[in-house]
Amino acid sequence: MAPHRPKEEKVMRDRGVVMRLSWYYIKLLFHAGFGEAVDSFILTYCAALIREDILQSSRQASFLGGAVFVGSFIGSFAYGSLDDKRGRRPVFMVTLVFFLLGLVTSITCAHHGAQLC
Repeated sequence: MAPHRPKEEKVMRDRGVVMRLSWYYIKLLFHAGFGEAVDSFILTYCAALIREDILQSSRQASFLGGAVFVGSFIGSFAYGSLDDKRGRRPVFMVTLVFFLLGLVTSITCAHHGAQLC
């Protein structure tokens, strides 16, 4: 067993490396977490405003909110098992790309009904 080396830990901490993650990845994880939180916040607290703006029925709004949360639930199991096999960083980058693609298509969508597909 190797002896404990506090000097090396101090050097790594001074360089901004925490548990083998640089500050870049820590900031990326932090912002992506807020991205997921913003998604949940919008659907939970702003559903009535969205329904009035897009002119949805309450059934359509419920379906949209349910689809997002069911997708998050299923995705957590699917990507959780991939995390174990491939590692967290590559899987996180893939999910971030999917999230950004969905965000861009949602922004550029001209018809509100197409966003539900």
